[in-house]
Amino acid sequence: MSHSIRLRGPWEWGLIESLDSRETPQRIELPVDLGRWTPPGATVWLRRRFNAPTGIGKTDDVALQLSGLEGEILALELNGHRFPCSTESSHSLDIHRWLDAHNVLTITLRRDGGHPVGLLGSATIVIVPPPCEDDRPVPPERG
Repeated sequence: MSHSIRLRGPWEWGLIESLDSRETPQRIELPVDLGRWTPPGATVWLRRRFNAPTGIGKTDDVALQLSGLEGEILALELNGHRFPCSTESSHSLDIHRWLDAHNVLTITLRRDGGHPVGLLGSATIVIVPPPCEDDRPVPPERG
């Protein structure tokens, strides 16, 4: 049976120029459209810090599911590891091997014209353990 953890908040965000600056990032909760605070063509980052979920087994599948990404997706990173991006608004990323005790997820987006930019859907960690011995189909008896 799978287990889900919603990464609703708190998230931080800022303009790309401020990612490494000493400015205090703005705190937000999901879902969020940053378009009202950013000019067209601006590049923004969203960052979520979280601890590793407890009880994850070595053979469990652990995925980060992102839905409702709006804007041009420039980067999806977990703890400095960059995942491939697509133009799709939803992504499912296998994150098990990249999880640490303390994690930082960073999403970088560019606002396209007057369109929304941000995470208008959700961010969820989904943990799926491997099938148990009892879950395997029982072969029919031969007689």
